[in-house]
Amino acid sequence: MIFTTTPTGVQMNLNSWTCSTESDVITLNTEEDIKDFCLCDYECKYNELAFADVNDVDNNYKNDYRKFLLNPKSVNATYEFLLVGSNGVETPIDSTLGEVYAQGFNTEQPLQVGVNVLWVKVAEVLGYGDYTIKINLEEFGSTITTESHTFSCVRFDTDRADNTVKIEVVNQGITMNGVNWDGLGQFINMVRVEGRLNETDPEIEKESFVTTSRETVSNQITKIKTFNLSILDIPSGIGDGLIDEGSLMNWIVTDYNVFNYKDYRNLVLEVDSTPFTDIPGYTRRDFEVSLKETKFKLNRKFV
Repeated sequence: MIFTTTPTGVQMNLNSWTCSTESDVITLNTEEDIKDFCLCDYECKYNELAFADVNDVDNNYKNDYRKFLLNPKSVNATYEFLLVGSNGVETPIDSTLGEVYAQGFNTEQPLQVGVNVLWVKVAEVLGYGDYTIKINLEEFGSTITTESHTFSCVRFDTDRADNTVKIEVVNQGITMNGVNWDGLGQFINMVRVEGRLNETDPEIEKESFVTTSRETVSNQITKIKTFNLSILDIPSGIGDGLIDEGSLMNWIVTDYNVFNYKDYRNLVLEVDSTPFTDIPGYTRRDFEVSLKETKFKLNRKFV
């Protein structure tokens, strides 16, 4: 029983009472915490292997690189290229870590700037480890910051390089998406992917003619080697640039698979087709790229 009082002219005057009965328990809904969505809960961050050998610095087979370009719109823009270690320490990219392309290096696009990160220099100066490249651009009163995926700078090792392929894209001209390589000549940049290069049946073309004595003569054969390149598990940041833009250019392909039929190095190839397969449950794709070499003519005569 619960007693209540209501104010009257007399303090603490008891003038009413009420009874209570038990009721069902009522549970109030409470709002659950909403978690921020993070792809890291579903898949690992993409790491690109970047090989370096401080004991063989001039060996291109063992030492990787990556170039980054920036196109400011204003002569008053300020910018910086930073190498960010896994510990968060930011180091300006200068000649001790690679090559610097200052304003004016491209006379046809005079505001263009860039860097070429040489991983062997990074290993010498900062050591092996995981790094990203951060670019800060300040112009027209605002700052834009972009940051790359992670590069794992590691010592070159044949076993570690197994099942990878180095693709160097020969960029030139203006692409259908408006990327302008004018003034850069043949601007070669590289990416290392998980995959394998396989040689397929060659294309053989015979050029024949009929003589006055009605003989059919084949006096030349054009033989073109063809290849299939499997590229595995790459995100859009790599795939879009490599396939959408890079497929318009020639590729220089070096395969590092230990058990491949041949030691394929520095093959200059053209892209024929780029079919792909989305990986269920991931934001990645597998590509099966068809390539062919430049025409190699064998001068032969058959009667």
